[in-house]
Amino acid sequence: MRRALLLLMALLVATTGCSDDTPRSDYDDFRERTRERRENACIPTGPPESRYSDVNGRWFVYALLATGIELGLRVELSGGNGTPPEELAARFWLDRHDPDTDPPIAEVVTQVDEQGQFVLEADLTLPADLLGGDTDVEASVVMDVATIADDAWCGSATGNVTVPIVIDLAGSTFYATRDPDDRLQKGDVPFKCPSDDCGGTTEPDAEAPPVGDGGLPLDGGTPRPPSPDLSDVPSVRRDLTGHYLFHARLAGAVALRLWLSILYAEAPAPNGGVTAFLEGSLRREADAPGTPPLINFTADVGPDGTFEIWLPGLSLESPLGQVNADILLTSATLERGFCGRANGAVRTPIMLDLAGTEFAVTPWTPGTEAPDPLPRSCAEAIALIEAGPDPDAGAPLPDAAPTSDAGAPPPDAGAADGG
Repeated sequence: MRRALLLLMALLVATTGCSDDTPRSDYDDFRERTRERRENACIPTGPPESRYSDVNGRWFVYALLATGIELGLRVELSGGNGTPPEELAARFWLDRHDPDTDPPIAEVVTQVDEQGQFVLEADLTLPADLLGGDTDVEASVVMDVATIADDAWCGSATGNVTVPIVIDLAGSTFYATRDPDDRLQKGDVPFKCPSDDCGGTTEPDAEAPPVGDGGLPLDGGTPRPPSPDLSDVPSVRRDLTGHYLFHARLAGAVALRLWLSILYAEAPAPNGGVTAFLEGSLRREADAPGTPPLINFTADVGPDGTFEIWLPGLSLESPLGQVNADILLTSATLERGFCGRANGAVRTPIMLDLAGTEFAVTPWTPGTEAPDPLPRSCAEAIALIEAGPDPDAGAPLPDAAPTSDAGAPPPDAGAADGG
């Protein structure tokens, strides 16, 4: 009894005193990283100066979509006679394609005016990996082009991604340079016009609202969303200590995979029975052991093995770019790993309601290939368990000693893992 209580106290001290990585500190770090953007906020004065030039030929286009997604395109313009106004045919390929052998993904016609301005309006089908999923991305894009030199044009884009989710592309930018040999790649050229750095002004409009943290309240507070219903998912309480691979499809569209580490502990309850809780941390799937976590968390585990992980102010990289979100993970413990449903919202780079998002968490050894198949919902995880035997717990924590009678490794194992 005394041993169990001492271990419980040690775990609580380790949770609160051994790490500075908390949701609040992560939020403060995010505010510090974005301080310059908030303090130097400005409003562009308009498109760059444009002049006519013969733009026939092949071009490499590097675009940064409003969500933070990078896109490389190869574009061939042809048919112009060198005298404006003129009509041009435009053909589009992805940067991974060979225009000499691969069919274009879109073909459109445009008119170039006397100032060298023109509009490229196209419906594009882009690869599923653009959003990290398995569904091709369909988008309608309008590119407003200004010709700024004989070998460069640039501008801003509007439009929408329509499949697999709706994303407003307003605020996207692009830059194109001649590439007759199809050798350029993303990063070889800028992603915006030279004058896109606020057009020479750094004063926001007096009527403009204050610049915040991408939709997060300035004080860092955020309400906890309602818990999703998991009454249809069987759950049983057991030791979850180990490493796992978290897999979800945000709003059913955007793939997200994270490395999750958990320490599980049990102790006698004051009124009899057993109380259980866990502490854990989230990292990127590709992070090396010892990498500081993105966020730490704790959760009470119910008698039936259900628990909730609340992650306010979570900031991480995703196929959408830098994502800032408030996520509630309502979880059920399975025979192998756990699964559940999420609620909350992505705040930036787009607003995305997470209600209805499902996830599965599978035992995994960090640094190895992901299990295949990798479930992403309770239904998929349960089906895999029923299909055949597999290890019952997550991969062991590094250098973890055998578990004690309180059900968890000594606290130094968790501290070594960044928890």
